[in-house]
Amino acid sequence: MLSHIYQGDGDQAAVSAGRRVYSTTTSGGISGRDLPQITSYFAGLEILDPGIVPVRAWRPEGRKDGPVDLTRPGILGAVARMD
Repeated sequence: MLSHIYQGDGDQAAVSAGRRVYSTTTSGGISGRDLPQITSYFAGLEILDPGIVPVRAWRPEGRKDGPVDLTRPGILGAVARMD
């Protein structure tokens, strides 16, 4: 299982602003990654449905929020298992 900050297709000014905010926290920073970088963490694993999606898209059976928008920044999550 993985959840990770996703930078989306947002403009660089928005990404920089987010990094400035997180630089003032006790963690000292944040690293957003793009979809190929996040996907690489699952190399050799079987990604379970619904795949790598915004964490808000993980819903109980039968509940739909519409199409997944991977252009917006946020937090992506996925669950995988070894084949």
